[in-house]
Amino acid sequence: SEEKELQFGLSAFREVLRAAPLSDNAEVNELVHRVGRKIAEAADKPEYQWEFAVIQDDKMVNAFALPGGKVAIFTGILKHTKDDAGLATVIGHEVAHALQRHGVERMSRSIIDQIVQLGAMGAAASGAIGRNDPRNTGGGGGAAIQGLLAAYGVNVSLPFNRKQESEADEIGLLLMAKAGY
Repeated sequence: SEEKELQFGLSAFREVLRAAPLSDNAEVNELVHRVGRKIAEAADKPEYQWEFAVIQDDKMVNAFALPGGKVAIFTGILKHTKDDAGLATVIGHEVAHALQRHGVERMSRSIIDQIVQLGAMGAAASGAIGRNDPRNTGGGGGAAIQGLLAAYGVNVSLPFNRKQESEADEIGLLLMAKAGY
């Protein structure tokens, strides 16, 4: 459900912020918060309780948005964005992924793929040994959060398919325009 997704997003964001070195550069933080607030207003989704964080990592050229409007920008991308409009392009794109619930879409597909694979493996194992071999496939909250982080591209690259990327580009550009960029 979207409610569960928002809870996972908040938990995952808190986990990332605890582990990541946050930028203490006041100018960079002000830039990201100012541009982020404008994009968030354009997104017109106040229930997401938008938050923006800057992670200090000059080698990481990336950004991500988690459910519930939790957005992180790595400092490494800032040398490419150069100004407010460039940053708005990145934030608009990431916010669009959250608005379109692309991470949940990806998680759902992944779960279905895993069920199909487990079913095929179970059938093969049953046939090979002549009996069912139930396995513990359960996971705690930590595993669910790690899955959510991966689905939204945290610590992995290109988590979304090309259709989702194009959709995020288009919606992100519309959000930028609506925000005045």
